[in-house]
Amino acid sequence: MPYVTSPDGCRIHYSVQGAGSTPVVLVQGLGLSSRFWFDVPDRLLAENSDLRIVLPDNRGTGFSDRSPKLFRVRTMADDVARVLDACDIDAAHVVGISMGGMIAQQLALRHKSRVKGLVLMATTPGLPYGRLPPMKSLATLLTMPSKLRKEESAIHIAKLLLPEAEWPRAREIFDGWIDLIQTSPVEPRAFFDQFAAVCAHWTGKEIADISCPTHVITGDSDALIPPKNSEWLSQRIPGAELHVLAGVGHAIPAQDRDVVARTVSRLIARVGGGGATQVRRKVA
Repeated sequence: MPYVTSPDGCRIHYSVQGAGSTPVVLVQGLGLSSRFWFDVPDRLLAENSDLRIVLPDNRGTGFSDRSPKLFRVRTMADDVARVLDACDIDAAHVVGISMGGMIAQQLALRHKSRVKGLVLMATTPGLPYGRLPPMKSLATLLTMPSKLRKEESAIHIAKLLLPEAEWPRAREIFDGWIDLIQTSPVEPRAFFDQFAAVCAHWTGKEIADISCPTHVITGDSDALIPPKNSEWLSQRIPGAELHVLAGVGHAIPAQDRDVVARTVSRLIARVGGGGATQVRRKVA
């Protein structure tokens, strides 16, 4: 299995699908390995066979090592940059969801030349400009490691990641999630290490330094990262497009299975058409 090693000795696992000339990096959220993209890589390749999809496991998830010490979101962004080095990729389109969106922001700021285009889903710039989760959602998140191995885990996930109207369909929507969580669970220590990094995340006014074409996506029913965060990001990243999905919660690709393939296609078209445009719109 391919790995890169960070300066602190942490080994970061990654996998690659497709052998095309257009690289796309998919970065997952808190406590989730790259396997939680499920069929997203297949959908991307079905849409465009010229893609090369890179799937890193954030430290502490999947086959990556748990970090030997506390770290920051920017540390995980540096991990992704090392994966790009290992894959001989100069620059890629980067898709990040939730914590993965925070990593993607830091990657675009710290390694500007490595990011050709950006998709930020259900994410935040962090304090002081970001909007905090409701206390009820935060409490549900913090009990997640103790609940995921139990029989009611689908409902627990649904209450955090889906709008209430979709809770009865939790097992259908999260088909495959429960088996994967129970067969390869994240260690509680690794989960809370990542959570600590998320709490310290902020991009602030520096977000305006992102110059690549950017799509910002949020669900209007996101109970974990309020949509106001995506609105703030789209207003301050030059040329960013904002997409607000009606009736969608935090787990955007679980409810809209084609959202990543659809958005990456539009992003590639923007880059091929001469770069960022000053467009901002809402999509129901």
